[in-house]
Amino acid sequence: MKVDFYILSGGGESGHTRYTCRLTEKAYKLKHRIYIHVDNSVDAQQLDELLWTFSQNSFVPHECINGEADEATPESPVVIGYNDHAPDGYGMLINLSQDIPEFYKKFDRVAEVVADADALRQTSREHFRFYREQGLTPDTHQISL
Repeated sequence: MKVDFYILSGGGESGHTRYTCRLTEKAYKLKHRIYIHVDNSVDAQQLDELLWTFSQNSFVPHECINGEADEATPESPVVIGYNDHAPDGYGMLINLSQDIPEFYKKFDRVAEVVADADALRQTSREHFRFYREQGLTPDTHQISL
């Protein structure tokens, strides 16, 4: 399993979600199937709307699932959810949640996007420590917005 931390400088919390859209678009173009895990329905709806509008030249087909993981359309390359289950058949997890979901091990790749905000950076440090304690070696990428 590969774990990557994308550490953003500049952009604040809005930069966090906009960069997530860019990362999702890049992974989608590389033919990855992506599950984006958020904390709640409000976060899911905001990311859903931004994925449709963040770039005039972009199209990232996606869907939100509100209940169980099996609600996802099998053809959907990108799914946004916030429950305790993730749909099968997705190789990349983008974790935007305050917590690391228990199902993270079912993915080949995990991406954590670290916003330029003190509270969110502290959560990301805890996530980084958790992955190291699990025997994983996260890679970090410094991103200037």
